[in-house]
Amino acid sequence: MKRLAIFMISILILALSGCTSERESVSYENEPVEIEEVQLEPVAETGGRENGVAPTQAPTQAPAEDQIEPELEPETEAETKPQTELQINPQTESEGEDRDDSGIELVQTNGQKAQYVDAVARINQQDSTYTVFVTASDGKANTVWERKFEGVPMTELEPVSDTTTDENAFYIEIGGNLHGLSRKDGQERFDPVSVGCIEIPLLDNEGHIYTAGYYGPLMSKVTVEGSVVWVQEGDRNGIYALEPFFSGNSVYVACEERDGVATNTVQIDKDTGNVIRYFWYDAGEVLWDRIVVSSTLEGYPAEYMFDRLPETAWVEGEKDQGINENIEFMSAKPLTFSKVFIQNGYHKSEALYYKNSRVKELVISSVTGEAYVFTLEDSMKTQLLELPEPITSKDVVLRIDSVYPGSAYTDTVISTIKFFE
Repeated sequence: MKRLAIFMISILILALSGCTSERESVSYENEPVEIEEVQLEPVAETGGRENGVAPTQAPTQAPAEDQIEPELEPETEAETKPQTELQINPQTESEGEDRDDSGIELVQTNGQKAQYVDAVARINQQDSTYTVFVTASDGKANTVWERKFEGVPMTELEPVSDTTTDENAFYIEIGGNLHGLSRKDGQERFDPVSVGCIEIPLLDNEGHIYTAGYYGPLMSKVTVEGSVVWVQEGDRNGIYALEPFFSGNSVYVACEERDGVATNTVQIDKDTGNVIRYFWYDAGEVLWDRIVVSSTLEGYPAEYMFDRLPETAWVEGEKDQGINENIEFMSAKPLTFSKVFIQNGYHKSEALYYKNSRVKELVISSVTGEAYVFTLEDSMKTQLLELPEPITSKDVVLRIDSVYPGSAYTDTVISTIKFFE
């Protein structure tokens, strides 16, 4: 009842005040009001209350709109660093380790060799270079060591290559230099070697590293101790891709058009570094280390059989029809094939096709004793010669046994020959 009476008195006071014309508005926020003390019943404690009474907070007046300060979000780590991350390979994070002056961060010192290595490049916006972090981990994803390379030049190519490894080291190109990093502690095993920007180092079984790339030599051969065996500068009229591959005693590098000739591959001798030929490689094609012809008409070399151009061809160099002239295909290791594709005659034009001689009977033989005779059609279409049984050999000979005589010339011509398994 006392509460009800107090409430009614308060309403009456407010009503009378509202009728006063001396004030446009009245605020009671800071004026004390005498209220008869009321004994409250005890209230059980709940969250946010103290001693059974809910705490009160005086209302505050909102500042004017032009005085409101915007609420700032906390700065993130990316905003505080002048770097933009470019993920090349996933990196395992490492925490709380100290770096030495060499830039190597030794995380694990149990003597185990790292099994994997990842690289991350970050762009330094202040000087437009990369910082590359190379992190090595064991087979359980534990970081063994991490190394930092600063000031890596920025080009349109990736600043770091994929990695090749052997028992002792990881081999990786960073900023055009080949590094050999110890699997155990990340130390350099040799002074960096300038090789150009590459896709991945290629490692053979004899302890040699082959690199092919841009902004440097066409190909370099380097020992695992860092000694340069040879450098092939290559033909600067060609634009070369970055990943080489082996076949037999040769190393091959993908390339683009060279001097207007449609080639996509260059073949290089592994021992000498000499370019053997430029040609067009088709997927699944059997690749021979050496190709030797018994004779050649000047201006029509054997390499013209492998460029896929109809206006080029090999022409034998004998004065007669070229009977018994041959093409020998050799490899350091036995190769297996069961199909031969051939474009017989000169395909520059139909008129020249019939003016020059074409192969009629072709003998395919090997040093292992197989020999097969094929009769070719007198046609400009590509012909498929399928062997009764696959041949596996290091040395194969294709011999001209008879011809379709040309109407104007005695030169026998073959435009294309390719072997497939």
